[in-house]
Amino acid sequence: MKKIIITCNHLETSESITTFVNSKFGRLFPHYGDIIRIRIELNLDSGGAHEKRFLARAIIKQRGPDIVAASESENPYTALGATLRKAERQLRRRVRLARFKREQIFSRMRRSARIPAELRKLTTA
Repeated sequence: MKKIIITCNHLETSESITTFVNSKFGRLFPHYGDIIRIRIELNLDSGGAHEKRFLARAIIKQRGPDIVAASESENPYTALGATLRKAERQLRRRVRLARFKREQIFSRMRRSARIPAELRKLTTA
């Protein structure tokens, strides 16, 4: 069951932002099976008189440590897209490291199960 939670601070959650987030972040669920839920936070930071910055943050709950990615931009869709790219990069890195660790364990098991050549000659004779 995929679950995406969208929260917006200092702005309204529009239908276009909801569909954008569901279409883009929803693609992560089939590729990475360990994901439980994704929480998206979009904040409007109006620090200056005319300057508006959008801060997008994605928290991906999964088995193991959570993944947190954040970015900011003047456009909310750009901030969400950059956050998605950062989260995907972190997920790919986690999968790659898990695969490397698994291969290391199996190669150690294969090496420890080898019988020296001298013993093999003794058992066949």
